[in-house]
Amino acid sequence: RQVRRGGRVPRGAEATDPSLALASLRGGGLRILTGPVSSPTVARLIGAILARDPAARWHQWSAVGGDNALEGARLAFGEAVVPRPDLARARLVLALGGGLLDAGPSQLANARAWAAARRAGTPGLIVAEPTPTLTGVAADWRLAMGPADIEALAREIAVALAGDAAFTTPTLPREGRGIGARLATLLREAGADAVVTASPDMPPAVHALAHAINAGLGARVAYLPSPLARREAMGDSLRDLARDMARGAVQRLLI
Repeated sequence: RQVRRGGRVPRGAEATDPSLALASLRGGGLRILTGPVSSPTVARLIGAILARDPAARWHQWSAVGGDNALEGARLAFGEAVVPRPDLARARLVLALGGGLLDAGPSQLANARAWAAARRAGTPGLIVAEPTPTLTGVAADWRLAMGPADIEALAREIAVALAGDAAFTTPTLPREGRGIGARLATLLREAGADAVVTASPDMPPAVHALAHAINAGLGARVAYLPSPLARREAMGDSLRDLARDMARGAVQRLLI
């Protein structure tokens, strides 16, 4: 059996070119929902559809799409960039929220670099996380704390290193106070050989604080442009789609 479009079997270019095949969806109310797109080819095809139907809209969503990390970069640098720490040369790593060795696009590269660092010496790994992760399992010192406490810890470290009240007064629980000062001392001693990372699910403020701490230490971190073809807040994009669906503005939804 052959797939039919509009009651007929597609022929020629229409049968092989997705952008031509999807042109039959024109007529208003078309919405396209994808995950984060970094493929230039996929972005080009979607762009061709949008060019044919100016009323169509493209939305992106993923529960682990990295909105917080990109927003944290915007807070710190004014643009969406992706940090790439040089773990192979690190003597001390502080991972806020874990994530460093966990599943993700950088997992293999990070694992190889960390293994190389371990072979070259004895780098330390300190992890502050709300739930157990692969990164926490590998840690030399694991701190179990909630996301709000991790942010307070990052602020306490930033204040201790920079002496800048702009980072606001930390609000760690009584039993956790003083840990930030101890970690700041260890980071200061390691200097440029230290690096602070934040897991994708940490709030934007934690990412921004990690960037600020790394900048103060002179940490070896490269910042690359985001690979996403369309850099948008995916949570806002999904809310816009839900709002259009609720008011009946969506007749066709391509997922």
